[in-house]
Amino acid sequence: MTTPSPALTGNSVIPSTTSSRPANTPKPSKRRPKYVRAPSPFPSLLNTASRPQPSIRYLQGSLSLVILLDQISRNIYRNSPRCFVDADPLARKFTKAVFARGFDQELDMIERVWFYMVGVEPLEHSEDKADHELCITKFEMAVDNAPEIHLPFIENMFKYAKDHKVVIDKFGRYPHRNRILGRVNTPEEEEWLKTGKGW
Repeated sequence: MTTPSPALTGNSVIPSTTSSRPANTPKPSKRRPKYVRAPSPFPSLLNTASRPQPSIRYLQGSLSLVILLDQISRNIYRNSPRCFVDADPLARKFTKAVFARGFDQELDMIERVWFYMVGVEPLEHSEDKADHELCITKFEMAVDNAPEIHLPFIENMFKYAKDHKVVIDKFGRYPHRNRILGRVNTPEEEEWLKTGKGW
């Protein structure tokens, strides 16, 4: 009995239940690449998001875009300046637009607390002191209004925000980004980097 060939459907291949791989063919590697290559739509999204008049019409879409720009970019562009130079400013722009339009006030309290935890990440990642002041203010609002069951988690997130602010208040930037961004460390930053701190 002959082994059935794989069925072809468009560009996808549906393998048969019996392997038809020749005996001398090496097995495909199961090792995963260390970093995932940026999908082709992502650079296009960066170009679209950088337009002067961003379209922010509803909270869910805005928050999704903030997470994409702030978090996904850190994995796609790991060890590259692109997440700091291209994606981070866009994430901050959309975060501030959400706050400016009062979208966060339209949520019930549990949703609002969650939004403050996730939506303020671009401010936490900023090297602008004013952004950190806004970040702290939003976390204070979350702590003041959070249901007791969520308070330990929120306070832990708040601690991270305050730790980030301490570094910005001291150096005006994140020293651990200097190498990737081609910046020269100051002597004080060199000493700080020896402690192994950073995010």
